[in-house]
Amino acid sequence: MTPGRNGHVPLLDRPVLTLLIEEGPDSGLSARFDQPHICLDVAACGDFAVPHPDLFGSFRRTDEGFNWHPRDEHALDQFLAVGHDGVMRAEDTLLRVRIDRIFHRERETGAACLRVTDQPGVHIVQSIRQAEVFPGQFNLEPDRLDAVMRLVSRLNGLRYPDQISDCIVETTFGLYPDARIFSISLLESNGLRPAVVTGRPQADLHREAVLDAEVVDRVITGAEGMLFARDEGYGICAPLPGQNAVFGILQLEADQAFGAQDLDLFCVLASHVAFALERARLTDTMARMFDGFVEASMGAIEARDPATAGHSERVAAYCLALAEAANQETQGPLAEICLSPMQLTELRYAALLHDFGKVGVREAVLGKASRLTRHQIHVIGRRFELILALSERRAHTRLLNDAAAGKPVTAERLQAVGNQVLSLEAEIADEWNFIQGLCREWKLSPAQLRRLKDFAHRTVEGRDGRPIRFLEDSELDNFTGRGTLNQREWDDMRSHVSQSELYLQRIPWSDELRDIPCLAGAHHENLDGTGYPRGITAANIPPRVRMLTIADIFDAATAWDRPYCVPLSIDRAAQLLQRKAERGKLDADLVTLFLKKVLPRIEDLVPDRPVV
Repeated sequence: MTPGRNGHVPLLDRPVLTLLIEEGPDSGLSARFDQPHICLDVAACGDFAVPHPDLFGSFRRTDEGFNWHPRDEHALDQFLAVGHDGVMRAEDTLLRVRIDRIFHRERETGAACLRVTDQPGVHIVQSIRQAEVFPGQFNLEPDRLDAVMRLVSRLNGLRYPDQISDCIVETTFGLYPDARIFSISLLESNGLRPAVVTGRPQADLHREAVLDAEVVDRVITGAEGMLFARDEGYGICAPLPGQNAVFGILQLEADQAFGAQDLDLFCVLASHVAFALERARLTDTMARMFDGFVEASMGAIEARDPATAGHSERVAAYCLALAEAANQETQGPLAEICLSPMQLTELRYAALLHDFGKVGVREAVLGKASRLTRHQIHVIGRRFELILALSERRAHTRLLNDAAAGKPVTAERLQAVGNQVLSLEAEIADEWNFIQGLCREWKLSPAQLRRLKDFAHRTVEGRDGRPIRFLEDSELDNFTGRGTLNQREWDDMRSHVSQSELYLQRIPWSDELRDIPCLAGAHHENLDGTGYPRGITAANIPPRVRMLTIADIFDAATAWDRPYCVPLSIDRAAQLLQRKAERGKLDADLVTLFLKKVLPRIEDLVPDRPVV
C-alpha cells in the first residue's frame, strides 16, 4: 500500500458494486467491481457470469450509485433503484446487489457512514503487537469464552464474505455490550475500503464510524492493536493479519472506555476474522481462476473449431434453463428432480466444457465444409481430363489402324469420332456438375446414390491396359454418410466425447464438482443404447446428462455456421427432438418441458435461423 501525500493511507470517494449469487447455479459466487461499467453475461463475454439470460445486462456507475440496464427491458419484474442495494431474480437464480462507497479523506459530512479524520485529539491509551497476544494468557468470563468458541466454529463453516460479516457483527456486539458502532475496513491496491460499517441492531443509531488516521497507520504498518480515547468517545482497533501482511482493520466504538482484556480479546477476535476473510478471498480467487480456465478452454475449442463459436455458452444456457424448469415441476415424473445449487453449478461447467475434446480432432475434419476436399476435387478433375484424352486417342488410333489396313477413312467417320468425344465430354461435365451439387447435401436419396455409383464404376482402359475408374472407392465413400464427413471422419469427430472425459478426469476436482467429467463424457448417449461412446441405456443416464444431450442436439441442429451439416429452423429442430423422443432416444418428459417452457425463453439466444 502506497501512502498518500500526507503520509497516510489514501481513501477514495466513489461507489463500488458487489454482486453475489445467493441461489441457483453458481450459488455463492461473488465479485466486487470498482469500474464505471460492469457487464453481466456468459463467462466468455461479460465481467460477471450469470447463468440466466434474463439477468444479462449492465450496471453503469453514476455519482450516486449504479444504474441497471437490462438487455431485455421486459425481462425483470423489478428495477434496481440508483444507489440502493437490492435483489434480482430470474427463475431459480437470485442475484444480490450491494452498493458501497470508497471514501475520501476530506469527506467530513454528508451521507457517508465512515469518516477519516486527521484532527488532533486522539489519545492512544494502550497498544500491543498482535503477535504478542496469546489466548491462554488472559482469563475470559465463561459467556465471552463460549461466544468466541461459537464464533470460531461458525466461521469454519462459512465460505463467503457476506456470511462471515453477518456472523462477526452479531458476535462482536454480543461480546461488547457497550459498543455502538462496528466497522471492518480492507486494504486494496487503490485505498482502504469500508467492508462493514454498522451500528448496534435495534439501537436506531445513525452516527458515522470514525477512523483516526494516526491509529489507522499504526495498526496497519505496525500490526498493533490499540485502545484510544477522543472527544467523541472511546475506541478499540486491531489489525487483520494475512499470510504476507496486514490487509485490513477491525474497529469498535463506544461511549464507555474499554479495558486491557477487551483489547486482548479484540485482537484474538481479529485473528479469527482475518483467517476467515482471507479464506473467503482465496475461495473467490480460486473461483475466478477456474472461470478463467473454463474461458480459456472454450477459447481453445473455438480456435480449433471457429464454426462452432458460442456453442458451449448456448448449450450451458439452454441446459440450465431446462434444469431450472425441471426443478419447478411439482407433478408428474419430473417432480422427483430436485437439483441443488452445486449440482446446477456442476451441470453448467460440464456444459461449458463438454466439447473440450475437440482440441484433439484434426482440423481437416472440424472444418470440412464439403464431401470432397479441394485436393480430391483437383485429382478428380485431372482424371476426367485424362479419361477424355485417352478416349479421343483410342478413337483416332482405330482410324489410323483402319487406314493402315486399307479401309477408307471418310469424312463421315471422322465427324462421328469427333461427335463421340464431344458427347463423352458433355456427359462427364454433366455428371461432374451433379457430383459437385451433392458435395453439400446432408443426406443423399437412393436415386442419387444409384446414379453416382453407376457413374463411379464406369472405366476406360489406361495406357498400360489396366482399367481406370471414373471415381475411386475412397472418393465414393464420402457420399455414403450423413453430412460432409465420411464414416472414418465421423469416428474421428465422435472421439471428442471420450477425449473430453479423459482430459477432464486429469483435473483434481473438488468433491462438489467431481461429476463434471462423467457428465460431459456422456452427452451423446441415447436412452435406447444407440449413442456413443459407451452405448449405455436409460438406467445409466442420469437426468442432468439427459438435459445436456437435449440442449446440445438443439443447438447443433439450429447452428447456421457448421460446415458439415445443414441448419434447421427452430420448428424443425423441435420436431427433431420430438422424433428422437418418440424413438426412445431422448427423455420424452424433458423434451416436452423444453419445448413448452424453455424454448420460448431461450429463442432469442438461438443464432440466425434460416428456414429449411
